[in-house]
Amino acid sequence: MDGWMLCCCFKYKWSYIFQQRTPVEAVEGSNVVLICRMPSITSPDLVRWYKGEGSQRTHIFSHLPKAGDRNDARVSWTGKNPGIEFSIVIEDVKISDTGKYYCIKYADEKGDTISDEGPGVTLTVTGSAIFQQKSPVEAVQGSKAILICRMPSITSLDLVRWYKGEGSQRTHIFSRLPKAGDRNDARVTWTRKNHGIEFSIVIDGVKISDTGKYYCIKYADEKGDTISEEGPGVTLTVTGSTIFQQKTPVEAVQGSKAILICRMSLVTSPDLVRWYKGEGRQRTHIFSRLPKAGDRNDARVSWTRKNHGIEFSIVIDGVKISDTGKYYCIKYADEKGDTISEEGPGVTLTVTGEHSQSPVEAVEASGQILVCVHPKETSEGHVKCYSSQQIHIRTSDDQGNEKDISQIAWTEKNLSSNITLTMRDVRGSDLDEYCEKYKKMSNGKPRGSDGLLQMTDVNQPQSSVEAVEGGDVTLTCILSSELPLGPIKWYKEVGSERTHFYSAVPHRDEKNDPRVAWTMDKVTVDYSITIRNIRFSDMGEYYCVKYRKGEEDKPYASGPGVTLTVRGA
Repeated sequence: MDGWMLCCCFKYKWSYIFQQRTPVEAVEGSNVVLICRMPSITSPDLVRWYKGEGSQRTHIFSHLPKAGDRNDARVSWTGKNPGIEFSIVIEDVKISDTGKYYCIKYADEKGDTISDEGPGVTLTVTGSAIFQQKSPVEAVQGSKAILICRMPSITSLDLVRWYKGEGSQRTHIFSRLPKAGDRNDARVTWTRKNHGIEFSIVIDGVKISDTGKYYCIKYADEKGDTISEEGPGVTLTVTGSTIFQQKTPVEAVQGSKAILICRMSLVTSPDLVRWYKGEGRQRTHIFSRLPKAGDRNDARVSWTRKNHGIEFSIVIDGVKISDTGKYYCIKYADEKGDTISEEGPGVTLTVTGEHSQSPVEAVEASGQILVCVHPKETSEGHVKCYSSQQIHIRTSDDQGNEKDISQIAWTEKNLSSNITLTMRDVRGSDLDEYCEKYKKMSNGKPRGSDGLLQMTDVNQPQSSVEAVEGGDVTLTCILSSELPLGPIKWYKEVGSERTHFYSAVPHRDEKNDPRVAWTMDKVTVDYSITIRNIRFSDMGEYYCVKYRKGEEDKPYASGPGVTLTVRGA
């Protein structure tokens, strides 16, 4: 008798697998956790999850699926206490997921012999009762936010209420029949008149204080004392209104044009926007549609486009050295211009003197012309001139004494001009295209694909953008410089597949999406695009990529990419 009891203990005590005893219930579209705990440290290679029994048993998830088995892509480990914790989470459950799930430990990695099998847990998935967005809703202060609520069947409007928060912090937001003591937020309305199953709301002029989780709740009767069904809730995040200006300084040569970017986060009247230079008492008005009394527009300045909305960039023609300074794009509360609503971070413009004639003059050798010209005010570096042939270059020193130096001596000489320039095999009209300034990095290491310092940065300030199906969206791309010359191309990436999306002159095997156009009328450093009539299939990663002219087979510089998500209207 005692021996029999010892055998029983040996068999069960040290190999018991814990799973929930009570059935697990979930609503379609939600996430569910199925518990599995081992009594002792166990290798994940020995544990597998299955659904069903006998010939109906199917593999759900494991670290090492057997040949012919596949993991359900919606399933993952919960990640807690690896070794004894082998619980799983199933995301976006379906009604077809209803069934009994078993956590099984095998004797070895082959998975042919079961060491122990859990008692199983029953999962029951029911149809979603109240639908709300799964992904958080993001809005900019002052804009509108739509919060979705759909009932599974026709429901009386008198039974539905919207609340913010949980527990004692829960506050009434909107309903047709507020309870005694509750009030409707005056900024909130239904999105449609004919309800039935649609009880979505729109919040107009959202504030940062509106950030929180919102619940759509159905009550058993009009009194509102007993909850019949509560939605899963949706999180609303409201951020401050922002004005985008270039982060990197703008450099221009005296007499050329300079473009200063300003983009609003919301559609804005041009009567409210003004450009200023400087700060405090030194601040001076540069340009606006409605200058205040005593202010004048600089005659050299104009908008980059006529149709504003969100775009208020300016171009300064024939810049002077005295134009050097910091420029601010400012939005006012009203046309009077007494109260600032929002001020951009400012962008620094640096204007240098005209190209110096010293120390380099044009040199012709075997039909090739090599020219290195540069502004006087640049960062520290070396002058480097390259050609496919050995040539001589005529230079002059600070005292005006002319001399010839060879190409080799030139490339190795650290001149007092303190610049870095690169020229290679150029002819006639190509001169301007190949006069490129490269900034010296602090660690002295080049970062261009050709071993030279990369001079152009591709800025994609948006990390993610959400659009509404059927609407329009702008994806921002700003270059730090117009040089080197060459095309910009937009690519869309889904998974590991990257495809051409838009460019000025697509190659034969590339096609532009007809819904896409440049956002700016005049494209110089702003290569942002606007996509119209957004579709769900547009979701993915979008990259703005710079190429050198004549070297379109390899990217010169690329932006970090922006993620586009699309939600239903």
